[in-house]
Amino acid sequence: MVENQQKFYKRISDFGGGVDLKADDDEMPDRNARIKQNWRNTTAGALEKILGLGRLAGRVAGEAFGGGGLDDLTSSGTNSAHETFDIKIEIDGVGSPNTYKWSLDDGVTWEAEGVAIVSGAVELIYGIKITFDATTGHTSGDDWTFKAYQGLDDAKVTGLHRHSSTKLIGICNGNAYVRDESTGEWSLITGGTTLSVTKRCSFLTYKGNTYFTNPTDGLKKYDSSQITTPGDVPDENCAIIKHDNKNRCHAGCETSTETTREFFSALEDFEDYSTTDDAGWHDVGGRQSAKTKAFEPYGNAIVFFKERGAFRVWDFPDTREEMMLGAPGCVSPFSIAQGDGLMFHLAAEGVYMFDGTKFSLISEQIESVIKAIPSTYCKDVLGVYKDHKYYLFFTDGAYAYNYKCWVYDTLQGGWEEQPDRYINCLSHWIGTGDSGELYGGSSKADGVIYRLDYSSDGSHDGANLIAKYKSKNHHCDLPNWTKGFDKLFVECLGSVGTLEIRWEIDKAKKRGAFAVPLTVTGGFMLDTDSLDTGVLLDLPPFAVYEKIFPLDAIGKVINIKLYHADTGESPVINSIEIEGRALYK
Repeated sequence: MVENQQKFYKRISDFGGGVDLKADDDEMPDRNARIKQNWRNTTAGALEKILGLGRLAGRVAGEAFGGGGLDDLTSSGTNSAHETFDIKIEIDGVGSPNTYKWSLDDGVTWEAEGVAIVSGAVELIYGIKITFDATTGHTSGDDWTFKAYQGLDDAKVTGLHRHSSTKLIGICNGNAYVRDESTGEWSLITGGTTLSVTKRCSFLTYKGNTYFTNPTDGLKKYDSSQITTPGDVPDENCAIIKHDNKNRCHAGCETSTETTREFFSALEDFEDYSTTDDAGWHDVGGRQSAKTKAFEPYGNAIVFFKERGAFRVWDFPDTREEMMLGAPGCVSPFSIAQGDGLMFHLAAEGVYMFDGTKFSLISEQIESVIKAIPSTYCKDVLGVYKDHKYYLFFTDGAYAYNYKCWVYDTLQGGWEEQPDRYINCLSHWIGTGDSGELYGGSSKADGVIYRLDYSSDGSHDGANLIAKYKSKNHHCDLPNWTKGFDKLFVECLGSVGTLEIRWEIDKAKKRGAFAVPLTVTGGFMLDTDSLDTGVLLDLPPFAVYEKIFPLDAIGKVINIKLYHADTGESPVINSIEIEGRALYK
C-alpha cells in the first residue's frame, strides 16, 4: 500500500521508439509515442529535429559581375516559367537611389529601365529575384548576369531516374526531360514527347542506356541523346527489372491480354526477346491463375506477387518455380522496396517485411493509418528503403495525390510520421560529391522535383521542419492512483529558439505548457530556471531546467508533448522527469 502524499518520480529517457496508434496506453512500451513527427535519434535517449525538402525545379544561380564599381547583387528565387532565361541587370542611373534596367535575353531587349534600387529582395518576373546590398554607390554601366533555369511542366511527375552521375531523367506532362547536374538546367529530350501523362514509369539503366516503360507507352530507350522505341519488345511490357545474377531484362505484368505472363530477354541484350536467342516467357503460377501484380528480384530469384500470394521463380531460361508459403499478395507494385537483405511491400492486410525466410506484418502499430488508404489509391502508394528505414508515401483520400509519409525504422522497430510529402516517384542514387541522394517527383500538378537527401552526412536538405513528439499516457507506476503533479525537470542541449513542453493530464482534462529558452552562455545553457549543468560521458554539457506545475495539476495519467519549430541547430532532449505525490485511490 502506498501512503498518501508519498512522492514519486517518473523518468522519460528513451524517445527512440515509434508511434503506436493501436495499443492501449498502459500496454505501450515506454519508448513508444502517440505522435512522432520529424524527429530522429542521434544518441541513446536523444532527439534531433530533421530538415525538410530541397526543390530542384527552376533553379536561379550563378551571377557574374561585369564592371569596376560596387559588386553587391545576389540572385535568388525559382523560375516558374518553362524556359531558361539569361538574366542581365545593368546600372542605368546613379542618382539617389541608383537605378537599373533588366533583361531576359542577356541585354538584347530590356524588360524595364530606370527601376529604383530598394532594400531587400525584389521579384523581377516568374519568381526570379534580385537583392542589392546598397541603394547607392554603384557605377553606371556596371552589370550582372545569371541564369534562371526552366523547371518542368505544371503536372504530376510520373517518372524519375538516374541516367548517369551527371544526368537525371524526369517525365512530366507526357514529356521526357534530362537535367544537367552541373548547371541544374532541364531540357526536352529528342523523341521524348506524347508519352502518357498519368502512368508511372518503371526504369533501369544498363550499358549506358536507360530503358523505361508503362502499360500505355511500352518500352522506350534513352541513349544519352534521344528516345527511341525498340523493335523486338512484347506488347505486355508494362514493368521492367534487371535480375542481378543474370544480365536479363524481365518485363510484363497485369495487362488486359496477358495477366500472368512474364517475359525475359536474351543475356546481355535487353531488347532481344527471341526464344532462339536464349530468351523466352513464363506463365507465373500457371496460365489460369490470378493476375500478376508486381515482381522484384531477391537473391538468385525473382519474387512475383499475385493478388493473394507470391511465387519464387529462378533458373532462366529453364524456369523453375515455387509458391512461397505464408506470402501475402501485393496491392501496390510501387510500394515494393528492399535493402539490407529485407524486402517490404503493401498488401491488403498492411505492410509486410520479408527477411528471406518469412513475411512479417509490421504495421499493426499504425493499423488505422493503413486502413485509411482508399482502395482507389492503393496503386499510387510508393515505397523506398534507405539507411535502415522504409518510407511509405500515400494518401488517405483527403487529396487525390500522395501527401502523407510514414517511416518504419528497422533498427528500432517503430513508425514515425513525416507529414507533407507530396511524392509520386523516386530515384535513389549517388551524385558527384554526395552520399545517397534521394530525389522525389511531385504527386501534385506542379512539376516539382524534390531532393530529400544529399548531404555528406545523410541529413535532409532545406529548412528545419516543425518537430513534434507526444509521449504515451504515463501512470507513473501508480495505476489507479490520483496524483498531484508538482515539478517537471528537462535535461536538454540546444542553442536555437525555444523548446515548448506541453503537458496533458487525464487525456487533456487539464493541460498547460512550459517554455525552455535554448540559449548558450560560455558553452552552457543558462536561464533563471536552470538548476545545474554537467558533462555526461562522451556528450556535450547538458542543462537541467525545473518547471513548476500549477496547484490543480491533479489526475491519474500524464503525457508530455515536445515542440520545436525554429530553424538552425536542433535541440537534444536527454531526459524528462516528473515529480509528484500519490494522493488517493
